Amino acid sequence: MRRVWNLVFLFSIALSAFINEGKAESTDKDTVQLLTGEWQPYISQHYKGHGVIPRIIRKAFAYSNLKVVFKFVPWKTIHPNLMKGRFDGGAVFGGYQSWLGKLFASDPLISAEYVIFHLEERKFFNWRDMPSLYGMVMGYEKGGTLAPYFQQLVDEERLKVRYIANPVTAFEMLRSGKITFFPYNKISGETILRENYPNNDHAITFHKVPFRISLYRVIFSNKPERARFLMEKLNQGLQMMRMNGELDKISQEIGS
Repeated sequence: MRRVWNLVFLFSIALSAFINEGKAESTDKDTVQLLTGEWQPYISQHYKGHGVIPRIIRKAFAYSNLKVVFKFVPWKTIHPNLMKGRFDGGAVFGGYQSWLGKLFASDPLISAEYVIFHLEERKFFNWRDMPSLYGMVMGYEKGGTLAPYFQQLVDEERLKVRYIANPVTAFEMLRSGKITFFPYNKISGETILRENYPNNDHAITFHKVPFRISLYRVIFSNKPERARFLMEKLNQGLQMMRMNGELDKISQEIGS
């Protein structure tokens, strides 16, 4: 029975796309304008199709005959623009504090592990053992929100934190001993290390147990009617892609 319903859903989406094929050339309402920023290896102006995440978004909206245009801007400018109702949305956001109860957000496009990077010489480093972190200096992305686990240690003045704007700089500071560990996206961190240390001589590793798994979504601008419409269309497309295997296939191509 579940298979039958899946086929019915696929047919209804395909029929909708077929009906829309005969429409005139795209108008502004048919174009989704999304803000985004550099986030290798997921999103980049230098990748084919701007990377995996933009390709997923374009494909999902295409099922509703909607075209997507991406504008690359500094990440810190995206949320203020959306709150003012500018553009249609931003891609993508992993936390929920900035939009929950304020803006519409799509279903998750991808999930990503955040791990603790540290020097290889700290073989027995264990971030889950809170007392072992006392007196250490943690590097953290500037503008990011500390996980409650780390915030507690900072509030108790048992852990120091240095906010760093550039992850490349963070890894350099880790190597030089200016910070003790650096929580960061696992795949992004590995990409940065591979590109900046081609001989693999960085002496950096990461704890195998992730401290967080983030779900990344498109958040939509503060224009409720338009936002709800786009959210529903994107979610329909994502569901279609999950069912026919496209989402998994594209997700395997991170960095291409």
